[in-house]
Amino acid sequence: MATVVQLPAALERINFESSEPSCLPILLWPNSLWDLSLRHCTIWAQYHLPASLESLTLVGAVVEGEFQSGGGAVGLPEGLETLTLLDCTVEFQLHLPSTLRRVVTFGDDPMAEPGAPAHNATCNAFVHLHSPPPRLVELDLRGCGDMFVLPAFPASLEVLKLPGRYSAPIAALPASLQQLWLGGRFNSALGPLPRQLRQLHVVAYEGKTSFNKRLAALPDSLQELLLGTAFTQRLGKLPAALRRLHIDCPQYTHSLGRCPVSWSS
Repeated sequence: MATVVQLPAALERINFESSEPSCLPILLWPNSLWDLSLRHCTIWAQYHLPASLESLTLVGAVVEGEFQSGGGAVGLPEGLETLTLLDCTVEFQLHLPSTLRRVVTFGDDPMAEPGAPAHNATCNAFVHLHSPPPRLVELDLRGCGDMFVLPAFPASLEVLKLPGRYSAPIAALPASLQQLWLGGRFNSALGPLPRQLRQLHVVAYEGKTSFNKRLAALPDSLQELLLGTAFTQRLGKLPAALRRLHIDCPQYTHSLGRCPVSWSS
């Protein structure tokens, strides 16, 4: 029989960490809980997290269990605002609540020692991300595998980071977007760049990039422009706000004016 643990009613934050993979017991979550972090454990999709939860972090976790009702998707608490999945295995679709503002699948382990390497999620949960939450501000999918469907993005989106294997065209970018990171296999034309865009990165996948399309006019707000190993197109007028320009292609021969450039062979 599974162990059932009653937690204190006033508990607000839980950080459960195991030195090796272990099965999390069935917990009776307190309704006051708003921050839950679980590391190196197996949890079940049938666990009903409290409606009060605002932040959920899973690191090195395996999420198992049968689909719940509602279109075959596993539901998360409707009040959830931040979802972080690092080095996790999630093999089914997650229903993202409408309150969600941040989704992160790649980055530093918030529970690890300083200087530890970044983690990614072995995560198929977002393969068919048809309808993202309307208040979403950050969508970092770099830790996910193949992405087959990208949605129409909400007007609130400020950060979009795509996985290395993603290669399909991108729909119109929201005007609020400030950071756009493209994977190494991406080589589709980009439409007009948002006026508020500050960072445009083409990140190498398996050491290489494919992007070699002419860029539309660069927004005046752009501060960082990182282009990969295949980019040979002539850049137009560089924004006065640009602080960092990195072109990783030895074959790039166009003049860049007086703007300092960091080269990598």
